[in-house]
Amino acid sequence: ERWDAYMGACGAFLDLGLPAFIENRFDGECAGAFLPFVAAALGPGAVSGTGVAASWPLRPHGDALAEAFSGNKMRALASFQDLYVGLSPYGNKDKVAGGVLRKTAPAVFGLLAALELHPTNKRSGVHAPIGGFKAVADAFRRLPP
Repeated sequence: ERWDAYMGACGAFLDLGLPAFIENRFDGECAGAFLPFVAAALGPGAVSGTGVAASWPLRPHGDALAEAFSGNKMRALASFQDLYVGLSPYGNKDKVAGGVLRKTAPAVFGLLAALELHPTNKRSGVHAPIGGFKAVADAFRRLPP
């Protein structure tokens, strides 16, 4: 239940974040995703129901996860993707905005978890080339100059 609620908020971040911020396009898909994004961002916490803007996408990801999950294993499952981009999910209380402006992943990075793990998201899944990425490099080497 908590995972599903968290994935719901992350899915809203993904539905707007992918076309608007990753693909840099602002079209009908973005317009349709805007209100659910705002509701997820400004509404009560995605799981606990506490605090307006508890799921605010620019707060430290670790803070949102601490509110959503009591166990470290669930927090790790929902945040390992932050490491892909060299950021920590854990906020630094001594830094402005918890360090989000420097080395801390913002909560909106939950869209990475939704991209990989959300069961109903048509964009989800992890895909790898047959033979691994070495096979991709080998195929490039075989291309004519």
